[in-house]
Amino acid sequence: VHSGLTRQTVVSTLSERKTVMLAQADAAVALPGGLGTLDEVFETLVLKVTNQWSKPFWFLNSFNFWAPTLEALTLMHESRMIIRPLAELYEVAERREDLIKGLRGI
Repeated sequence: VHSGLTRQTVVSTLSERKTVMLAQADAAVALPGGLGTLDEVFETLVLKVTNQWSKPFWFLNSFNFWAPTLEALTLMHESRMIIRPLAELYEVAERREDLIKGLRGI
């Protein structure tokens, strides 16, 4: 446990972890990551599509990390597999300064 924490929440499962994180968040940000991050990204997008979570969701596309995922989402939208406009589901920041600026507007 990090010594600088002001609060710690202990959960039993990864599913519970995602539920608690989204419930307590003002926004969600996808940083470059692995399979766990992909799981969190797609669950959050599904919750947004189904109107179960309405807060802002951002991809921090540092070094173009998320480009293949964003291209896949665009293809799904163009193929009408995702009906909702992608701009309603997420925003993309190429630089952390842009992300911070966008988050300050919340």
